[in-house]
Amino acid sequence: MSGPPRKACPYYERNGVVYKLVPTKEGETEVALSNFVATITQVTTRDDGAERRVFFTVEGRTATGRSLPATEVPTAEFNDMKWVPSAWGNSAVIYAGSKVREEFRTATQLLSGNPVEQLKFGHTGWREINGAWRYLHAGGSIGAGDGAGVAVDLAGSLARYVLPEPPTGRDLVAAVRALLSLFNKTEPLAPDRVTVPVFGAVFRAVLGGTIDFGLLIFGRTSVFKSEVATLGQQCMGQGFDSRSLPGNWASTVNALEHAAFTAKDAPLVIDDFNPTGAADPAKLHAAADRLFRAAGNGVGRGRLNADLTARPDRPPRGLIICTGEDVPRGHSLRGRLPVVEVRPGDVNVAVLTRCQRDAAAGLFAAATAGFLKWLAPDYGATLAGLPAARAAERDGFASAAPHGRTPGACGDLLLGWKRFLTFAREVNAISAEQEGVLLARVRAALFELADAQAEHLHAADPTEQFLALLPALLAAKEAHLEALSGGHPEGLHETTGWAVIAGDWKGLGPRVGWIDANFVYLMPDAVYAEVQRLATAQKQPLTMTPRTLWA
Repeated sequence: MSGPPRKACPYYERNGVVYKLVPTKEGETEVALSNFVATITQVTTRDDGAERRVFFTVEGRTATGRSLPATEVPTAEFNDMKWVPSAWGNSAVIYAGSKVREEFRTATQLLSGNPVEQLKFGHTGWREINGAWRYLHAGGSIGAGDGAGVAVDLAGSLARYVLPEPPTGRDLVAAVRALLSLFNKTEPLAPDRVTVPVFGAVFRAVLGGTIDFGLLIFGRTSVFKSEVATLGQQCMGQGFDSRSLPGNWASTVNALEHAAFTAKDAPLVIDDFNPTGAADPAKLHAAADRLFRAAGNGVGRGRLNADLTARPDRPPRGLIICTGEDVPRGHSLRGRLPVVEVRPGDVNVAVLTRCQRDAAAGLFAAATAGFLKWLAPDYGATLAGLPAARAAERDGFASAAPHGRTPGACGDLLLGWKRFLTFAREVNAISAEQEGVLLARVRAALFELADAQAEHLHAADPTEQFLALLPALLAAKEAHLEALSGGHPEGLHETTGWAVIAGDWKGLGPRVGWIDANFVYLMPDAVYAEVQRLATAQKQPLTMTPRTLWA
């Protein structure tokens, strides 16, 4: 970078100072632009699957010989040079003068020569690279073709999505068998109704394609629900544990949305949905609604750049697994979120300890790596065939599930299991007979999940909630119904909100309607207000407007 100025370039550096040759009447004179020199050593393109952003890695040296540490600057911020004091403090000074910052920026770019160029992916999951499909993770990539030079840059807890080099032979068989040992018939980790959906979610997530549901692992404290979820997450990296899961409901919803977008074609465990212990339960329910609705609809939150142009959409792109001591509100939301209930005594602690040891040793992640390597050569065909395969599996659950989304979720989980068990058989980790037995257990567990989901959906249906709360409101004498002719309804005093006071029947609470021998005639605004008051007191407010509820 040092040396005499070139004729085509008026900028040069000498002894840690950048100069420009400026023509004058007396001839050319040199003008110092700074007391330091900056060099662009690398140009990094970051591809997150929605857009590409370019960054400069810049190093420096002052006129006193002091080295200025490498710093990464987005190209959008490079031009104005305001990043210099933030990166290097008071040691690096660009001199005052008209357009000096612009001159120094130009000099830096011209004098940096040909910096190293690198492409870094900012997400997990499948990408077609140089004509071959590879699965990206924080440690590199797995798949067909040459993966040399494929770099992945993930930050924070997402950096634990690290898969090992896919094992082969006996090592692969040992890893797959260690994972499937959770489902040992005589000594399983937990009932199939718990483990089948959780690990089905892992197997389905890594197949990629459209995933329009999440999974909730629900249970009271100390039933080991987070530990079960952690075993699923450790299929994506042995560095995870129950205290370092990729998501937690204490995080902001923006942070969770970013993680759900970045964890493409992968399970993402978000731990500890507990509105009771939250400072603002309504805010937590709203965050869950926003995240799972985005996953179900396949759309992200619309945002704008500073110049008011639209930014690319960033919807969730994997499969979110949530643990919690409560179920998020809303009938529609629960339709997107099959619920796996973990009850006291469900988890075999001795088996859990063994599985945790295997997962921490990397056996679960090794099984996943082998599965991905097996999928890669024909992944293009797998991806193209997913819509038809999903539809076929969904139809098998249509008669067993009351909500339109439940058959699809159960079918997707079955699809994940089918592909993984086929892989396990083809690598000789299980026999064809064992595959059939496991598949039958998987089907039975998913039909049980569909049945249980019907109960959760019924409990969340606002019309059912209203019809349950209205009699309770009247029995508690917090509202009353009058006879059509006026006064107390004969023979229905105790169930319509009436009591004898000072020898006379008196309706307690506000009147919400009338009753005769055949019908109840409700006052819409009054009855909705009173039922909503009771529902809110129970921390389960009605989630429908009056007009929608009556319809």
